[in-house]
This record gives sequence, structure tokens and C-alpha cells, in this order.
Amino acid sequence: MCRTNVRRWSLTGSSRALTPSVKPRSIWLWGVLSLLCALLAYLPAVKSQTLGTDPSNQALTVENMLAQREGVSSSTTLSDSERAALLKSYDQSIADLRSLLTINEQIQTLEQTLLLAADRIADLAEQKRTAPQPRTHGDFGPMRLEQLELEQLELTQRLTQAQQSYQSAQARLSRLLGATQSLNTLLTDRKAALEQIAIELSTLSESSGQASVLARRQNLIARQRLYQAEIDYNSLTLANQVTLSNLAQAERDHASAQITRLRTEAANLASVIQERRQEIARQAREQANALQDLTTELPDGIAALASENTALRMELETILQSEQSMDFQLRELLALRTSLREDYERIRQRIAIVGHNASISSTLRSRLAELPRLAGLHALRAERDDEIADATQRQLEIDDQIRTLEHQASEIESLIGRHAADLSSFERGQLERQTEEVVSAYRNSLAELQSTWSRHINQLVALDAAQAELERLTRDYGTYIEQQLFWMPSTSALQIVSSRTGPWQPWLTSGEGIVQLGESWKQYISEFPFQVLATLLAFALVISRRSWAARELAHLSLAVRHIGTDSINLTVKGIGAHLIRAAPLPALLLLISTVMRGFSDPLSQPYASGLTSSATLIFTLGMIKEFSATNGVGSSHFGWPDQICSEVRAQLRWFLPLGAILSFLVGAYTLSSPPLTIQTLGSLSFILLLLGWLYVTWQLFGPRSCLRTLLKDNFPKSWVSQLHFIWYPALLLIPVILGTLSLAGYHYTAVQLEIRVQMTLWFLIGLYILVEFILRWLYVMARHLKHADNRRKRERQREMSQTQQPGEDETDSDSSLLTPQLPEINYESLSEQSKRLVHTGFVFAVLFGTWSIWVDLLPALDIWNRNVLGYGDGSGTASELAKLMPVTTVDILAGLFILVLTTLAARNIPGLLEIILLQRLPLDPGARYALTALTQYFIAGVGVFLSFSTMGVEWDKLQWLIAALGVGLGFGLQEIVANFVSGIILLFERPIRVGDVVTIDDTTGVVTRIQIRATTITNYDRQELVVPNKTFITGQLINWTLSDRLNRILLPVGISYDSNVECAMELINEAAKEIPEILADPAPLVSFESFGSDSLMLYLRAYLANLDNRLSVITRLHASILNKFRDADINIAFPQRDIHLDFKSPLDVMMMKKENDGSGKSKQSQ
Repeated sequence: MCRTNVRRWSLTGSSRALTPSVKPRSIWLWGVLSLLCALLAYLPAVKSQTLGTDPSNQALTVENMLAQREGVSSSTTLSDSERAALLKSYDQSIADLRSLLTINEQIQTLEQTLLLAADRIADLAEQKRTAPQPRTHGDFGPMRLEQLELEQLELTQRLTQAQQSYQSAQARLSRLLGATQSLNTLLTDRKAALEQIAIELSTLSESSGQASVLARRQNLIARQRLYQAEIDYNSLTLANQVTLSNLAQAERDHASAQITRLRTEAANLASVIQERRQEIARQAREQANALQDLTTELPDGIAALASENTALRMELETILQSEQSMDFQLRELLALRTSLREDYERIRQRIAIVGHNASISSTLRSRLAELPRLAGLHALRAERDDEIADATQRQLEIDDQIRTLEHQASEIESLIGRHAADLSSFERGQLERQTEEVVSAYRNSLAELQSTWSRHINQLVALDAAQAELERLTRDYGTYIEQQLFWMPSTSALQIVSSRTGPWQPWLTSGEGIVQLGESWKQYISEFPFQVLATLLAFALVISRRSWAARELAHLSLAVRHIGTDSINLTVKGIGAHLIRAAPLPALLLLISTVMRGFSDPLSQPYASGLTSSATLIFTLGMIKEFSATNGVGSSHFGWPDQICSEVRAQLRWFLPLGAILSFLVGAYTLSSPPLTIQTLGSLSFILLLLGWLYVTWQLFGPRSCLRTLLKDNFPKSWVSQLHFIWYPALLLIPVILGTLSLAGYHYTAVQLEIRVQMTLWFLIGLYILVEFILRWLYVMARHLKHADNRRKRERQREMSQTQQPGEDETDSDSSLLTPQLPEINYESLSEQSKRLVHTGFVFAVLFGTWSIWVDLLPALDIWNRNVLGYGDGSGTASELAKLMPVTTVDILAGLFILVLTTLAARNIPGLLEIILLQRLPLDPGARYALTALTQYFIAGVGVFLSFSTMGVEWDKLQWLIAALGVGLGFGLQEIVANFVSGIILLFERPIRVGDVVTIDDTTGVVTRIQIRATTITNYDRQELVVPNKTFITGQLINWTLSDRLNRILLPVGISYDSNVECAMELINEAAKEIPEILADPAPLVSFESFGSDSLMLYLRAYLANLDNRLSVITRLHASILNKFRDADINIAFPQRDIHLDFKSPLDVMMMKKENDGSGKSKQSQ
């Protein structure tokens, strides 16, 4: 079996590692010995690269592997599967050999680095010791401005290179300091892999001529050499880790010193350049002033141009002054960003080396408190964006002025010509020279100002980029600290009490700290006196309106009880009144905490954190207490039971002030780093807060509480009542678990969990109040709509009763027979649909909100987001794989979530649309139905598209599905799709609408539903006819109410031949005019059209406005015509038949008699 030669990286032949004790005069000896060792190690390896016969007899190199792969690819004796397997094996061997070449180069580089490490470290120390001092202002004095700018550009490039060197050295040092465990693990894995490879090689026959065996053997040998080289490289790195770390640290320190020197030179050079520019701008402004003084006697246009030139010079000087401060801000930002990044890297290294313990937890809390405020950085970026926009606008204005100046040359010449008409040639020449001087100065000022604004914009952009990078770094650093602190133990109250840490230290009330805090407030009030005064006046004004808010709530409570005065606006006003009563104090505390976060004294941040926690608790609990008041929105508008509201007020009356104080202490002593003895107060405050929470939960939701009794008596089958044995113990168990964590030494973890629990509870309570508000809104709207609908029905019945003939019974009305009534709007059903939609949205909002609150704190919840699912076998191009592979479990769940939400929304959206929107629009029932159906289809289509897109479905990759659907549509699904498309056409084109009276074939009825496949028609007998939608598009039908509900009655009347036709026609016309439903325009028409076999046929044609009372009108017409004809002795013809007997032949007469058959029955016989 062929074995690879394992290199020994010790120069003495033993396994001893290289050390930096090599003297400079023996470098050449070490180099020669290294080359000899490498040569001796390479010769056996070359010998061992022959594998027998044929392809395996060649050297195992990348070129030979490529040649063998080409031979396999062009072979005609191999099957497709054998060729694919061989090509895959050769590709893996080629990749391993190329990696081997890279590792060998790295080994050689590492050897050379170790040989020169001692000299390199000494050289860097010497360079650091003998480094020149940064150049000062005097060193740049003799240079011109152009030379200074070129020097600044070169200095910037050198500084960038030094920063890159520093970052590279710092990265190497970080990898070396934390690489011990990873290198040992890698070495162990590679050695185990070598043993497995050796076992597999021993099972392969060296003389086998099979191509697959030879390819597999070459693959194993290539991988064996690669793993051995990795072992050699990592062993060498691990053995000389101290030397490499010292070298990286020396290079980092050298780069850091170089950066410091270059930054100092850059600052001095920038200062010199700014001073030089300001001096030039000052001189230019003085010249502009002098030129303006000389042009006082020139024409007004020229003098105005000189005055504007002076203004431009003053603007240029102002910009240069601002550039100096901006350059200082940029240097400060870059220094802060670099310091923050270095501290970030150090903390990561320290955690990687030391691990999680209480000491580093305290350090991380200090770092977290010292981080820049993200809100302040974001506000600065917003201001910078405005400055960039203003500067760009000013630059565009200057550009317009430059282009306008070119067009003003002719105007200036005409101005000079008019002014110099009476001047001598000398005076005219002097005027032209002065004018040219003013125009030239103005043009130069514009050019310089445009260039300066361009440089100013670049400086603003650089400053904005630095602020954006600092904001991103601060966010990442803060997130990292929070994630690490969550799993780190902190000092517990038991440990503090049991330890002897010295006497009590009044930290938050220490005299020195209070004095510093007072000085900070004094300085802030002196800088912003009007803002402070306006805040106090606003607070006093809102507090004075508390009594008015109480009276307003009582008035609103009475108004919501009556349907005429009830409105959703009353609820909005009630919530506003609650805000007036509950929000002033927490708003003031939040404002104070926001201001204090900008102070630099040591007590401002703890006070700000405590005030924020206390304000949040005061506001949330205060709003709950206000909602539960006697005339509050909860009891008066939402219908909360009075017993529960009374119990909530009783519990919050004592817990609200106690909880506010305890929350302040917890926030002040936990989110900062107080002395050890002071942390006891924070821990004890946290335990007391949890105990209060436990007691309030027991009082409100316990087995004997009024809430539990109410749920058991009134809502025994609700999920809240049935799952009481689950959520009630959970509410009790949460504070117990948090208190246990705090006492066990994970106080910070317990506080963070408690904050998330509070956020979840406030979110759920706020969401519940929002759902109650929406349901109240829907209830009020449905109530008003139902009331208006009933009022319209009463008015319609009153009108119908007024139009009835005396003595006519209401049951004679034929409107219900002729026009089957559409299903009336079922407001209870619509309300139930809306409630289902709102409750479904509530459930999904709870899931999404809870996930959003907890996913950043608990990495375990994010595991599905890191679980990447793949499609297919991973074959294809890189771009195709990029589109197919990155789909996580969260994407699949999100797609299913969207699909379920779409289904629920599509089913329940009609009721919500009907109540909120459609009833307010001037639309007929058919238009409302069409809009509702199209909205359902749209929601379903969009939801399906978003769902499948979220789950990684590429629509452009579904040609096969489209083709399959095309084949299916061509055969089995064509009727279904035709009906579906026809339904869409019916909803858009609307040849028939819901409520239309149509006749199809022999059936006349009203369209009641237009669904996705078929349309339902209800005839006069209340029978429902289901007609496929395709019939309405491809067939013929009569729509009696499509464009006009006007319809005509054709009434035939037959009179006898001996009747007076003119009198009968006049009577028929009178009968038609007496009926009010018959329209006067078009007027009724009576015609004599035919001579019937039994009667003279008269026809009445009359028009009705609608179909509502068609049968009733026809009935009254018949009755009236009959009565009038009887009074006028006009006979209604009836069919008459004459029988004629033929007497040409005798009649045949037969006699019949009855006979008895003995059974009691008789029969006839001839």
C-alpha cells in the first residue's frame, strides 16, 4: 500500500516547535536546513505517487487528474451512471489536490514567518521607538494651498492603509487567542479521518484494473495527503501560538501607533488648510467690499451685482467656518467608532476565552450603560439628511445663477450703452473696465462657492456615513451584550446579604451625585428655558382638566344608552378623557427620563431607567383603572360587568403606587452598575414586585374571585372558562419562576424576562381593548343601519297603504308573488361574520406580537428561522440554487399562516364590507353583491400568491404546471373553467345583477346569488333554479330590469260582435287611467286589432314604473273593465259552437235494455 510521507516541522528532527530565539546571524543556516528538510520530505512523496499500471501509474497531480477525467468523459465503453460516478470522483480528487497546493503554500509562508518572527518583532519595536513626531502647523507653513490639499490626500491614503493593517493584525490576533480549542478539535477529527482512510485503502486492491477502484483509490490518497497537510499546518500553528500571537500583537501595536501619528498629522493639516482657506476667503471678502465701494456710482444693475458678490463672499466665509467644526465632528465620530469597534472585539475575545461569569456580567452592564443612545444618533442622522438636502438645493441654485449669468451679458452691454451715451470715450472705457471687473469677480465668486458647496456636501455625506456606521455598530454591540447578559449569572440577593462588602453606601442619594445631577439640570434649564416652561404649563393645564374629563365621562355614559345619540365618536371621546386623567404624570416622567439620558453625570442613567420603568407601569395600570371606573369606557361602552370593574379598581388602588416605586428601584438598580451593597435593594424590590403581582393575580382570577364566578355562571362553555385550570396556574407560576431565577443568581435574566412578560401583558391588554373598540364600532354601525332599514320599511309600507284602493286587502298585493324578495340584510349574520373576522385577527395578532416580543430575547425561538430547507437534489447553477435553497421553516409556517388568514378573511369579509362601506355608498343590492364577490376573489388570489411566494415557489418555474393545467382544461375541466370565467364576466360586465328579474327558457324569476360556478334564480313559486354561468354568456335571456325597470302590460279583451266598439275602447281607457300605478307617459293605448272567431279583439297597452305590483294592477284592470262593461251592457264574448244535423239520410236509432247478471249488477244489451 502506498503511504504518504508525514513532514516533521521541527528543524532538529524532533517534534519540538519553533521558537523565536533564533539569532539573526543564523538565519541563512535555518533557511538551508529548511530547504534540505523540505527536499528530503518531498522525494519519498514523489516516489509514493505512482500507483501501479496505466492511469494509476502516473503522478497524482492536478494535471494528470484533469487528463484522466477528460479520458473518462470521452469514453464510449462506460454507461452513463458509471461515467457520472467516475467524473464525480475525479472532481473531488482535483478539488482536494488544489486545496493541498494551497495548504503547502500556507505552510511555507508560516515557516518563513516563524523564522523571521523574532527579527520582525524587534524591527517593529525599533520602528515604534524611533518613529518621528507628528508634523505640526509650522511644518506645513511654507506649502501652498494646492500642495496642502495633495498632502492631505496622500495622508488619507496612508491612514487608510494603516487602518487596514491594524484590522488585519487584530483579526489574526483574535483568531490565535481563541483558536486553541478549535485547533485541537480539528486535529482530533482529521486524525480520526486519516485512520478511516487508511482502513478503506487497505481494503482496495492495488492491482485491480477496474476504473472505479482506481478512481476511488486516487480520491482517498488525495484526501489523505490533504488531511495530513492540514494536520501539519495546524500543529505548527498550535505549537508556535505564542510566537504568532506576539507577532500579531506587535504588528497591531505598530499599526495603532502609526494610526495615532497619522491622525494627529491629519488633524494638524486639516486645521492648516482650513485656516488657509478662511484667510483666502477673508481677503476675498475684503476685496469684494472694496469693489462694492467703488461701484456706488455705477448703474444700479452693476452695483447690485457687486453687492451680491459681497454676499456670496460672506456666504463662502460662513461655509468655511462650518467646515472646520464639521471636520472636528468627523474626527470625533471616527475615533468613537474605532474605539467602540475595538472594545466590541475585546469583549468578544474575553467572553470566548473566559466564558460567562458574574464579573464579566458586571462589565457588560457597564458597557451597555455607556453605549451611545440610538435615538440620539437617529435624530442626528435626520438632521444631517436635512442639511444635505438644503446644501444640494443651494448648489443647484448657484448652478442656475452661473447659467443665468451667461445670458445676462447682452443685458449688461445694453445697460452700459444706455448709461454711457453722454460719456466721453475715456469715461466709457473706465465704465466698461469696472463693469468687467465686477462681472469677473461675481463669476469667480460663484465658481468658488459652487466648489465649496460641493466639498461641503461631500463632508456632510462622509459625516452621515460615519454616523450611520456608528449607529449600526452601536445597535449590534448592544444586541450582543443583551444576548450575552441574558445567559450570564449576576450577583443574587442571597450572595450579597451573605457576603461582607462593607457599610451601606447611599448610592442614588449620595450628596456628590445629587449635586452633579442638579448641575446638569441647571445647565439644561439655562439652555432651554422656554421648553421647560412650556412643558410645565402644559402639564398644569392637563391636570386642571381632570375634573372636566370626569364630568364628560358621566355625560357620555348617558348618551350611549340611546340609539339616537349613540355613536362611536362617544367612545373615542371617552378614551380621550381617560388619557387626560391617566397620561399626564407618566408623560412627564418619560420626558424627564428622556432629558436625563443626555446628561453625563453618573446618576442620570439610573434615574432615567427607573423613571422609564415607573412611567410605563403607571400609564398602563392607570388606563386600566380609568377604563374600569364607574362611568368609564369599559363599563359604559364595552359592557364590562360592574363587579369585575369594582374589584379591579380595589386591587389597583394599592398596587399602583407600590408598583410604581418598586419599578423605579428595579430599573435604577438593575440596568446600571451600582455598588454591590446597593444591588440588594434592587433585588429585594424585584422580589416584592413579584409578590404584589402574585397577590393581585390571586385576588382577581382565583377560584373564589368574582371573575371566576362570572365566567362559571354566564360563560361556562367559553374557552376562557374551560381553560381556567391552565392559564390561572401559569399566571401564578410566572412570578414564582422569576423570583427563583433572581435568588439563584440570574437577577438580570429574571428582570429581562419580567420586562418581556410585562410587554406581553400590556400588548394583550391593549389588543383586547382594541378588539372591544372595533366590536363596539361594528355594533353601533349595525345598530344604526338596522334602525334606518326599519324606518325605510315603515315608510314604504305607509306609501303602499296610501296607494291601495279602498276596500282592498293587503294580502291582495302581488309584489311578493311577481318579484320574489331578495334575502334581507341579516344584520345578526353580518355581525357574526365581523366578529369572527375580528376574533381571528385577534388570535393571529396575539401570536405575531408575542413572537415579535420574545424572538430577540430567546434564541431558541429563532431556531426555525435558521433551519434552512432545500428543494430538489441541489443540482443546477449557482443562481438557480440561490433561488431554490434558502427557504426556512419560518417561511413555510408564514406561508401557511397567510393561507389560513386569507381563507378566513375571504369568508368573513362580506359582513365587514356591508357594515363599514357598502351601506354608505349609493349602490343597489346587485352592485354591492358584485363588489363583495370581487373583493373575495381578489383577497383569495392575492393571499394564494403571497403564500406560495413566501414558501419559495418560483412562478416562472411552473411551466410544467401550466402545461398540465392546459391539457386538463382542454379535456375534463373546460366546463368548470368556462363557468368560472363566465361568473367573473357576469360580475364585471353585469348583464344580470342580483335583484334583476330575468326569463331564461320558460322560467321567470329573480337573481338571488351569483357564485363562482353557477347563478341562483328564485321563481314565483319560491323554487330555486341553479343555472351554470356559461348559459348567461353564450345563451339568450330576457332581463326585465337591466337598464330600465319600466315594463308594459298587454291586456287582450274580447267583446261580442253586437257590441259598440268605440264605447268599449273608451271604457277600457278610462279603467286604465283610474289606476295610479299605470304611467301617464307613455299613455295607455287601446287598439282594435282583429276579428276573432267568437269576438272582436281589443288590446290595452299600459306601462308600469316597475314590476312590484304588476299582477295587482292586472287584477284591478280586469275588475274595472268588467264592471264598466256590465254597466254599459257590453258583453264579453265567449266561445260559441253551432251543431248542424244532416237529414239527407235516415237516422240510425238503437234501443237498449238493462239485464241482471245475478251478482246484483246490471248490464246493458241491445
